[in-house]
Amino acid sequence: MHLPDMKHIIPLLATAVLLLGTTSCFHHEEPDPAGEMTFTYGAYFLNAGISDGSEITQLDNILAMVTPHCYATANDGRQLGNGASDIRIVGTKMYVTLADSKRIKVVGPNDCKELGSFTISADDGTSLTPAYLADFEGMLLVSLKEGYVASVDTVDYMVRNLQKLDAGAGCIAVANQKLYVACTDAILMMNPVDLHVMKMLDVVQPRSFTVGSDNHLYLVAGQDETSLLQVNSDNEAVTRITTTGQPQKVAAGPDKVLIVHVKVTSDEVGDKFLVVNLENLAVEGDFIRDGSYVKNPTGMFIDPNTGNVYVSQDGESGGDYGLIYIYTGYGQYITSFNTGTARTVSAAFVTGSTGK
Repeated sequence: MHLPDMKHIIPLLATAVLLLGTTSCFHHEEPDPAGEMTFTYGAYFLNAGISDGSEITQLDNILAMVTPHCYATANDGRQLGNGASDIRIVGTKMYVTLADSKRIKVVGPNDCKELGSFTISADDGTSLTPAYLADFEGMLLVSLKEGYVASVDTVDYMVRNLQKLDAGAGCIAVANQKLYVACTDAILMMNPVDLHVMKMLDVVQPRSFTVGSDNHLYLVAGQDETSLLQVNSDNEAVTRITTTGQPQKVAAGPDKVLIVHVKVTSDEVGDKFLVVNLENLAVEGDFIRDGSYVKNPTGMFIDPNTGNVYVSQDGESGGDYGLIYIYTGYGQYITSFNTGTARTVSAAFVTGSTGK
């Protein structure tokens, strides 16, 4: 079996929404019936585009509806911009980094309407290029390609701290109240409040950061030969996790597992997606178990509540549109949809909770 013909990519999302509540079968702990219940109302997928500009695709789980070009639709046809890298929800606002305009746009996480935008500048007034986002205690943390990390107040968008690094800054993530920043041949451990550099870890070309449910950092690193690594956030010990093939992307599920996209050159059908057990760092087997496949994915994102996995892929024949395939947490294909713009690079899930 393979995935449906890409010409028929508008799914029956009502069926998908029924399945979106399915949780992963890997070491899942049921929520306390007397405690809070968490829900995923939908998601936003950030598409960098190829020939056209960047855009956002909205998935509404409640209405069972996909809205490509969500930003243009909500903002009277205005364009989001070019060079999109990351999207993140912090509090009641959603932030999008745009490299070409050196700007961060602020949009509403419920309707995709623009609420404002801002830039970050060096001490000499030079505009810096925003790349990746994290947050800590209500502050937005931004890596900047010129080799800076900034903390930004989410009320007035003022930069509270700006730290110059010795190399360009890439992926960032917060784990165990520490900020980890990818540089060319190192990972910097920083204080997320004042951005003081506390430690440097020798790691060659780190990328594809994710924080596991165990609160440790997981990433892909290397140039010609890539590896999957764990950075223990208690003591910063770096451990290599053995996998077959070349790890490309990694995403963390809520159930003490990682899903790792591995490039296998001898496989002409599709790439591999492996399940890694965080309790012993061992590969448990293939994630996709129903015979479907995805070739050359551009991104991989996991719903933090349900464990459902979203894998993005560019359209056929170089078309400037993208596809997203949805799998349950135990590797069963649910459905797919058209993002309307190619090269999905990031996702933000809209979640909520209620007490019982």
